[in-house]
Amino acid sequence: MAESLDGWVMADNLRPFLELLSRYAEYAFDDTDWDTVALGLEHTDDDDPGGWYAYPLAGARARLDVDVAVAVGADVVSVRVTGLVERELRLRAATLLDAYGRSRRGAPVPPRPAGVSPAGARGGPGSGRSPASRSTGSG
Repeated sequence: MAESLDGWVMADNLRPFLELLSRYAEYAFDDTDWDTVALGLEHTDDDDPGGWYAYPLAGARARLDVDVAVAVGADVVSVRVTGLVERELRLRAATLLDAYGRSRRGAPVPPRPAGVSPAGARGGPGSGRSPASRSTGSG
């Protein structure tokens, strides 16, 4: 069974995160893919179960489905990756989330302001529920 991995990356790190994750899946992520993800991300909200954008990375090694949503009020993007059937691939994805979830100065992502739910609330990463009514990009 394919396991999912939830976390977040700094908004500026989303493209390099997706490029490396794609490389591990043996998928050729290019400018068209990025433009599609960036456009799909525009109206997302990680607190809204229907406010996520899904994009498949269907490579020769694995098909990874990546759900992304902006964490409103923070400079991070919540991420869920499913399709991590290989232990090595799961470890690599977890490492990418750890590395790209830090600011350029290497500091961990700061906590959200009081009253703002963490990623994982109401259908976001870590909630155990899949984002509902999500859009699917082509790739």
